[in-house]
Amino acid sequence: VTLGTLDEPNERTDPAVLPAGWQEVVDYSVEAARPLVVALAGDDVPLPEAGHEVDGGEYQLGIAWPARRLAVVFDEDQQRDAWLVSHGWRVLPNDEHAVRAALANGGGA
Repeated sequence: VTLGTLDEPNERTDPAVLPAGWQEVVDYSVEAARPLVVALAGDDVPLPEAGHEVDGGEYQLGIAWPARRLAVVFDEDQQRDAWLVSHGWRVLPNDEHAVRAALANGGGA
C-alpha cells in the first residue's frame, strides 16, 4: 500500500477545521481512507493511526486503533485479514457508522 499526499486542502481537510491530530491522519492516509477519516474526525472518536503495520511490517492497515485491535482496510487481502482475525483484530468495513459502533463497544474481535 502506498501512502499518498493531499492534492489540495479543502474546507473539510483544512487543519483549522479538523480537530488536533486529525489532519496528520488525513495526510498520511491512502486516498480511499480520507473521506472516512474526515467523517470520523471529532472529539468523540479516538485518533486512529494511518498506515499501522502488523506482523513485523508484513501488512499495512489503512487506519487502525491498535490498542483496541480495530482496523479498516481499503483493499482486499485475504491473508492479511485472516492474520488479523487470528491475532484478535476486528476488520471493519469502510463505513462511518460501523466504525463508530465498534469503537463505542470497545473494539476487538
